Amino acid sequence: MGKCLSHCTGTDCSTTNGHMRNPNLGKPTMSRLSQDLAVASDSDAQILQFQIEPLTMTDSPPMEPNFTCESHHNVHPCTVYANGDHSVSVTHNRLPSTLKIQKTESSELVAKSADDIFESKLDALFDQYRDLTEDSILEDGIENLCADLGVRPDEFCVLVLAWKFQAEMMCRFTRAEFVGGCNALGVSDIAGIQGRFSEMVKEVEDKESFKDMYRWAFRFALDSECGQRTLPLDMALGMWCLVFSENKPPLLAHWLEFLEGHRCVRGITKDTWDMFLNFLESVNEDFSSYDDTEAWPSLFDDFVEWAKERQTSRTTEQ
Repeated sequence: MGKCLSHCTGTDCSTTNGHMRNPNLGKPTMSRLSQDLAVASDSDAQILQFQIEPLTMTDSPPMEPNFTCESHHNVHPCTVYANGDHSVSVTHNRLPSTLKIQKTESSELVAKSADDIFESKLDALFDQYRDLTEDSILEDGIENLCADLGVRPDEFCVLVLAWKFQAEMMCRFTRAEFVGGCNALGVSDIAGIQGRFSEMVKEVEDKESFKDMYRWAFRFALDSECGQRTLPLDMALGMWCLVFSENKPPLLAHWLEFLEGHRCVRGITKDTWDMFLNFLESVNEDFSSYDDTEAWPSLFDDFVEWAKERQTSRTTEQ
């Protein structure tokens, strides 16, 4: 025989016969705490199990003793171990959290697997064009790549592609540059690269993007393996033509003609290269806005003087 702790007040009830009905149970009351007591066979410990029952407005029907904890939604069953009057430990069921962790780990594995497949495709694409002597795509491989892309190596879109790859020198794509560039573009095959050309070319219509590409182009054209710091004049002239091939400034033709006629200029420094873009942005076609007191390279002073003399001579001839 035992005492019912949930409904009865001082009345004995049997665990086999169910709870005795209390005449006051039909009245509305506060939430009731149902305690089901199970006496363990172990003399050193008792297991007390608690379960919260919802408020009911009618008498509770007879119920069989419940010695198991069930988890419903966000209610976690707990088991309290007591040695005498002292609580030893409390254990909560964390199954939902475990499932969440397993689901997250599974998603990460799927994402990692997809990334590995993508990287493998890029490596395979790179290997189609790589040189036999080193792990890079060299001149012949780039020509084959351009042929498959349906473009010429000297086209503006190929220069933009090399800029997107952040290639360090002309006629060479390292594996890291090629794979990293394609990865950044989100492409893994020839068709994917072709589909990005128009988008890339449109990107450099933005002033800041074009400036970034323009400054990168100087380093790209240098022969860094030889420790070159100044761009040979022929290379500089060709690179200026390529960089401005989509949008030629009015003064570009005069500038190129001036440099070709002054063979004493054998190379272009990075400072001259960078400042020329500023020159194009701030000086108009008749050079009236040019201020020779500003910190322009001396080569620009010579160019403006040469250009004004030509304008004067042409006016006289007319």
